[in-house]
Amino acid sequence: MAEVSKLWEKLTLEEFSKIDESFLENFRAPGAANKFVAWDPYEHSTRYLKFLLYTIATQQTNEFYKAYKKINSSGCGNPLSVRYSDCDINADYLAAVEEWLFLGTNGGLC
Repeated sequence: MAEVSKLWEKLTLEEFSKIDESFLENFRAPGAANKFVAWDPYEHSTRYLKFLLYTIATQQTNEFYKAYKKINSSGCGNPLSVRYSDCDINADYLAAVEEWLFLGTNGGLC
């Protein structure tokens, strides 16, 4: 069996041991720890990021929204989101659905 790296030992002790109900409710919210997400949307004003997210949301197809609405809960961790086409759109799931649609239209090729 492979030896655990010192980095993962440290993360396990210092970060992963602090996961509780409160952490799970807001881990993706702007300004949160954001060590577990791909981007940190925090700034003094989130208007610009919401504008970008909204603009991208307006350019999506009906197929995108049909797929996005199948996600049970896209609000896990309280991420920055905008409301469009009866969906709470956040950057993580927007990118995931776009990737999923891309792979589906390209025969699963990467």
